[in-house]
Amino acid sequence: MKKTTLLRLVLCATTMGCASTSEVSSPTPELTAQATTGAEATDTTLLADATALHALDDATRASTDTSLASLPQAPWSGQPLEADGDNASVVHAWSLAENSTFCAPLSLSSDAIGDAHARTSSLAGGWAIEFDQHGAPGVRENGTTCAHCGRGTFGIAGTGMSPDEVFDIDDDAPVTPTFSDGSVVQVADVEEGVASATLTVQGQGCVYQVWSFLGQDHLDALLSHLRFVSVDAPHGDTAVASIQH
Repeated sequence: MKKTTLLRLVLCATTMGCASTSEVSSPTPELTAQATTGAEATDTTLLADATALHALDDATRASTDTSLASLPQAPWSGQPLEADGDNASVVHAWSLAENSTFCAPLSLSSDAIGDAHARTSSLAGGWAIEFDQHGAPGVRENGTTCAHCGRGTFGIAGTGMSPDEVFDIDDDAPVTPTFSDGSVVQVADVEEGVASATLTVQGQGCVYQVWSFLGQDHLDALLSHLRFVSVDAPHGDTAVASIQH
């Protein structure tokens, strides 16, 4: 808002100095001197305001960079995973999704998957992968939770939602980054036995969700093992191309 106001003031100041073609009475030397002095004072004030504004912007950017630098590195900033094994299922689901050009595939390292098995799941506008674990809690096909069915015990989804749909851009409270790349992770309270987190990853235009029926500690472990999967970018998309080997 301040930048817009300052820009308008500068434009007004420059147009005030334009010569007029209409016939008007000639100003006296005293009035001319006063006008010149006033214009010079206005220009000096505007220049000082502009300089101060630029200095404030630079300081804000420097402060933001310093604040981000103090945060932990995002797990997905590490080496991308190969698109094989369980990750091949993730890539298959992603490749068929409507958001494949702006929602790069995230998966889990083998340590986090353990003896679970990946299974693709349908998700309108996006992609999802569920991991089944024998004898563990999960969710039945009809949507009811179970104590030992082992279906969908944990999983990852790249939704069709954009970050703007999750975070209120008109909210006065800024979104606080979680990692040094500016990505944000918001962990929800455990509901109906499900621990879940919502992620917005820097450089991606979608919202990710991660969940687990094995509790909050397991969810935290999943988040720490999230990695991009190395894939060929569809249609040369840079958001996905940037994560390739």
